[in-house]
Amino acid sequence: DRRLIRNLLNKYNDIILTPADKNLGLVVLNVGDYNALIYNHLNDQRTYTKVTLNLSALMIKYKEIVALIQANLNPNKMEFKTLSNLKLESFKLPKFYILPKLHKHFDLSDISNLPTRPIVGAPHWFTTPISIFLDSLLQPIIKKFDHILKNSHSLIEKLNAIQLDPNLNNILVSFDVE
Repeated sequence: DRRLIRNLLNKYNDIILTPADKNLGLVVLNVGDYNALIYNHLNDQRTYTKVTLNLSALMIKYKEIVALIQANLNPNKMEFKTLSNLKLESFKLPKFYILPKLHKHFDLSDISNLPTRPIVGAPHWFTTPISIFLDSLLQPIIKKFDHILKNSHSLIEKLNAIQLDPNLNNILVSFDVE
C-alpha cells in the first residue's frame, strides 16, 4: 500500500495526501488548494500574529526557565537532564499543517471553503522537553479533579452514571467553539 501511494505521489506531483480530521480517512488535494487553505489560516489576523524569531534570545530565555525550575523545583528527573543538555542546533521549527474536516458541511464546488483543523506539530521544538517535564509534575494534581475528563469515553461513562428525574424536562447542551 505504501509503495502504491509513493508511486502515485511521484507520478502526480501536483497532489498531496493528508489524513482527514477525526480519522475519517485519507484526503487527496491539489497542492495549490492545500497551500491556499493553509494560507487562509495563517493570514487570519483574528487568530494569528506575525512574529519575528530571534533564536538566540529564545535560547537565553529557555536557559533562564531551566535555571528557575532547577532553583525552585529541585528536579531529579530524567526530563531535567534533557532540559539542561539542550543545544541550539538540536531543535527544529514546528510544522504547521491542516486536517480537512470532512464531517462538517461545505460546498464541494468551492474547495476554498473546506473546513480544516490547524495542527502545529512540535516534537523537536525547544519547548517540548520543558512541556514534558511540567506535564509530569502536573498530572498527579490534575488527576485529583473530578470535573476534568481524560477522553470522550470518560464523558460517556459520567453521563451514563447520572440519574435524572424523569418528571423534569432535562436538556443536554453541547457547544462547538470556533
